[in-house]
Amino acid sequence: MTEESKPKLVMSNDASEISLEKLAKLYSAMLRQGFVECPNCREINPKEATYCSNCGARLKHPEHFYVLSSWLI
Repeated sequence: MTEESKPKLVMSNDASEISLEKLAKLYSAMLRQGFVECPNCREINPKEATYCSNCGARLKHPEHFYVLSSWLI
């Protein structure tokens, strides 16, 4: 990958000008730090929540699936 083709973070006084790559990294970090995304509306909720604070859908917690799948094997 050449220097010109690498994604760049746009620096400006306008906070809305952030690269998609940076947003994706921040989003991933948020999910790892104790948040879970609603499968219905994509709202970010605290990890302890059972239902989405935005739409009320039941939240899926990935760690529960890993425990169940390893128990069944």
